[in-house]
Amino acid sequence: MPVSDQIDIIKEVFDRLEQNLRGSIAHDALLRRINEQPDIIPTFNNTVEGHGFGVVQHGLIELFILGLTRCYDQRASNRASLPHLIELLKNPAAVDRLALDAREWISNGMLADANERTAREKIDSAIRNYQRLNEDDRFKEKLTALRHFRNDNLAHSLINMSERERVIFGYLIDVLDATLPIVGDLSLAIKGANWRPEDTVRAWNGYADAFWRRTIPG
Repeated sequence: MPVSDQIDIIKEVFDRLEQNLRGSIAHDALLRRINEQPDIIPTFNNTVEGHGFGVVQHGLIELFILGLTRCYDQRASNRASLPHLIELLKNPAAVDRLALDAREWISNGMLADANERTAREKIDSAIRNYQRLNEDDRFKEKLTALRHFRNDNLAHSLINMSERERVIFGYLIDVLDATLPIVGDLSLAIKGANWRPEDTVRAWNGYADAFWRRTIPG
């Protein structure tokens, strides 16, 4: 496959991956606002509206699980996942092309060498951090528990399954927090746009607070 076609695939996979993570950030913020402050749940307790609130709350959890676990689908040519993206970036020719493209970030060329070096460093950092996660047994246990829950209950409706590890909400937050820096590094190298996930997290914390405050009477 020509390198130009490989770069197109890398960019498409990255865009889908970033989209999934932005959705996960939003779902996380909306759920944490419910759980971390004491003003939302009592508003809906023992009310007719509480039935709808329960559906919304569980729906957010399910969307969070689906979006985050999609990011770790096993690599395949049609999977827009982090494992697929990392495998594509192990091709030196693709990295060379991305690094050369980075020389054009600044049109006057004054920072061309620095930009090329930065792109290579970001890709190398992302690959190393991803490999570190793959060697972290506790991270793998959390991700596996989330995958099992998705497969058993969300993607399918399975019965007579073997005993699974109980999913804890904190698993979602831990996997998200470990994933965001990797994708943040790759944003600059692949798109030439410095997406800072922490800025999106901060923004969604504000959006979530404003949204839930509007649901509180008075």
